[in-house]
Formats: sequence, structure tokens, C-alpha cells
Amino acid sequence: MGMETLRSAQLPKKTDPEEYDLVVLGSGTGSKIAAWTTAQQGKRVALIERKYIGGSCHNIACLPSKKHHT
Repeated sequence: MGMETLRSAQLPKKTDPEEYDLVVLGSGTGSKIAAWTTAQQGKRVALIERKYIGGSCHNIACLPSKKHHT
């Protein structure tokens, strides 16, 4: 297998770029409010999150650690 074949196998397929009115990095509370408010105004929004939608607090940190066991 030649080097050119390896390189082309790792490249994603080319697509047309998409246009957004707002791109939000992270989905914590403030980010979600900004995204929702902008989307409700009829604008196009992209929300980019690395791991947990809503941030880590709701998923693994704050709330789950406060769960009471009975």
C-alpha cells in the first residue's frame, strides 16, 4: 500500500461548508440559553460539545454526587 493511499484513506469526505448564525462551544447552562434564544429567533445554531450535553455537572459531577441512598 503506497503512502498516497494511506493519506487519502484518512481524509474525511469533502462536503459543502455549512453556514450558521451562531456557533456555541460548550453546552453549559449559559451556552444552552444562548443557543435556544438564538434558535427561537429563527436563526441557525450549532452547539459543539466535547462530551456531555449540558456540561458535566448534570451528568457526572454535582447532581449525581448529591443523590441520597435509602
